[in-house]
Amino acid sequence: MSSKFPGYLGADVAPGASIKANAADEGSCMCIMSNTYPLESLETPQRITGNNGSVSCRRFCNGSWGKDRLSGKFPDYLGADLAPGASNTANAADGGSCMCLMSNTYPWESLETPQRITGNNGSVSCRRFCNGSWGKDRLSGKFPDYAGADLAPGASNTANAADEGSCMCLMSNSTPWNTLNV
Repeated sequence: MSSKFPGYLGADVAPGASIKANAADEGSCMCIMSNTYPLESLETPQRITGNNGSVSCRRFCNGSWGKDRLSGKFPDYLGADLAPGASNTANAADGGSCMCLMSNTYPWESLETPQRITGNNGSVSCRRFCNGSWGKDRLSGKFPDYAGADLAPGASNTANAADEGSCMCLMSNSTPWNTLNV
């Protein structure tokens, strides 16, 4: 593209266009020339520092820490994730650095962050509540790129009646909606 449009540094997805390739049209994508994103910058991992080791790099990239450092630089992205092949442990020798990759699949603060949902009257386990139609109704709109949800690791499988029948759920692509009956 750069030789065809030499006055631009790069390109991005055209406004209103799908971020996924159109398989019916030879894998086509609609792009718009841009000086905001130099060629390949959106696929270039971004090093951010400041992780004191209390959270994984994946959570650091996607959490408020990554959002504070990256969302202003890449405003058209919904979030970030750990860069492929990068260590999930911060590099203390380099200021607690983590390698992140911009993402529209994982919205900010959605990775490894349990979601509290309410309304379980105790007739089903929290695991089933998170994964069933109850969880889907409460979570799928907020996290449309996930196939389902499961009980958050370490969370109680019994609803907290004192807290509006709450359950702690974690978004998942390995447990599609309505597949857990336990």
